[in-house]
Amino acid sequence: LLYGSMFILMIYNIFLYVATKDVSYFYYVNYLLSVSVFMFLELGHGLIHFEEYFGKVHRESIIYFIWFSVISGSLFTRSFLNTRIEFPKIDAVLVGFIAVAIVSIVIDELHIYHVSVAWTSMFNSILMPTFLSMVFYTYIQGNKSAKFFFMAWIFNVVGFFVLAVATSEFISMTPFVIAATPIGILMESLLFSFALAHRIKNEQSEMVKADDEAVRYLKQYQLAFDNSRSGMYEMTLDGRVSNV
Repeated sequence: LLYGSMFILMIYNIFLYVATKDVSYFYYVNYLLSVSVFMFLELGHGLIHFEEYFGKVHRESIIYFIWFSVISGSLFTRSFLNTRIEFPKIDAVLVGFIAVAIVSIVIDELHIYHVSVAWTSMFNSILMPTFLSMVFYTYIQGNKSAKFFFMAWIFNVVGFFVLAVATSEFISMTPFVIAATPIGILMESLLFSFALAHRIKNEQSEMVKADDEAVRYLKQYQLAFDNSRSGMYEMTLDGRVSNV
């Protein structure tokens, strides 16, 4: 169910990207692909099925897809919330996240697995609440599209928090706990899709509003033209004709 739903969302957003040429959809599809592969490997499915076609897949590979999701998610956030123009300080933080992720991928090539896992867990424990705070800030500053974005990240944070607590053996790895992260990711992905659709709706509404304003000004100008005097004349500042 999870992988089928994610695949449908990816195909749907690929079509939207082709139709609209909006780079947000491209980044979003890459984010969906990264988190899908991560869950595929994390839950053990990939370790079984990938080996048949691509050889043995080690758990160390999972870390790369976490960093790929950080990069694509940050790029998607920058594009979707237009942070480069509207929120330059938040944009600088997102660029910093991308830089850290790229450097971390290079460091992971040293194959010090336990260090990579510890660093990845620590960084993401900082990244997720920071993302929530930044998105909430953009919402209270008037970015209407940030509402669905904020709700989506709540599901993501809760899902991964439950997985992290279970991995640390604070709670038992029950079927509910195992399902918490995939459900959180799926709900996040659905809400991201709603957020993109909501942004399109807002942009269309603004275009219609701008067209209505242009028509209204044109009508006012036409009315003033139709009721104006013809010929040569002088008019005072208060609108009275002084000399014909």
